[in-house]
Amino acid sequence: MNNECQNCGECCGVILATNAEIVTIKHYISKMPNKYRQILKRQKKGMLSCCYRDDTRKRCAIHEVRPEICRAYGHLESLHCDKFFSADESQAPQRNKDRRLLPNML
Repeated sequence: MNNECQNCGECCGVILATNAEIVTIKHYISKMPNKYRQILKRQKKGMLSCCYRDDTRKRCAIHEVRPEICRAYGHLESLHCDKFFSADESQAPQRNKDRRLLPNML
């Protein structure tokens, strides 16, 4: 089984993020070229799709600063991708009350 993400986007849905992650993402987005933000903004998305997925390039537009939950997806049994996972649950994001829905800041 291949442990490389195939960028299918099936895992890119509603995301919970900490306040600190949201601040970091907001700062990252503020440095994006306005033209690129507008391209992302105009993409047709379903209610349960991540607004930060660049469907044209088939990748995450905020990959460098993506939330911890996104970093763990596909590598943990509890967050498994149908294509692969490694069951090291010690790497799972810690649950806490600080997490909330990642807002669309485009």
